[in-house]
Amino acid sequence: MSIFLIVFLTIFIAEIGDKSLLILIAMSNNYKVKHILSGVIFAIILLNIIGVTLGTLLSNYIDFRIVKLLAGFMFLFFAVSLIFEGKEENNQKMYKKFTPILSIFLAFFFSELGDKTQLSVVALSANYVSQFFSNNMLFVFLGCTFGLILADVIGIIVGLYLKRKVPTKTLNFISFLIFTIFGFITIFEGLNNFKIFINNNLLLIFLFIFIFLNYFGIIVINLYFKKKKKRFE
Repeated sequence: MSIFLIVFLTIFIAEIGDKSLLILIAMSNNYKVKHILSGVIFAIILLNIIGVTLGTLLSNYIDFRIVKLLAGFMFLFFAVSLIFEGKEENNQKMYKKFTPILSIFLAFFFSELGDKTQLSVVALSANYVSQFFSNNMLFVFLGCTFGLILADVIGIIVGLYLKRKVPTKTLNFISFLIFTIFGFITIFEGLNNFKIFINNNLLLIFLFIFIFLNYFGIIVINLYFKKKKKRFE
């Protein structure tokens, strides 16, 4: 039981202030609570199964370079979706490609995969679990799961509070900034990790600038045509 409490408190503290918590606050303005909870809980369970398993296997090297890039592009996708689909009823177009629960699951899963919280899960598992299907493995898994869920529920509550106090347009803009900032930070980290394979800083900088310009180019073009369309309505 002491293992459960240690793991629970460690993961809860690690998650507070983490980027995934800020992302949940942003999501609470655009998705229903039941969708957020469902997507997040599924992601947490899968993440902790992966983390505890890797920790139990005493994995010394985890290659998350590709995951970092996927996470970054996922954040940018959510940011752009706030610009492309301004009203909630228009989000049905996006849901044809990704259901709300799947969208939240993917965003949260990739934001946590390889992050400090999940690496903490791996480290705690390596420290406390020596064999599969033991009591310690169960305690670590439950401690990690409940610690993450509690921290993320707090994030959702904060998001809902802001939704009632702050205008929707302002919240959408804040959400857009959160997803954009973390998207580019994550992509930069992912590209930086590829220095092992691409020993050329200028090339990595060029790739980052190329992604940056294309991203904002898409937004500017979309806003231009949206404004043009309003003139003819």
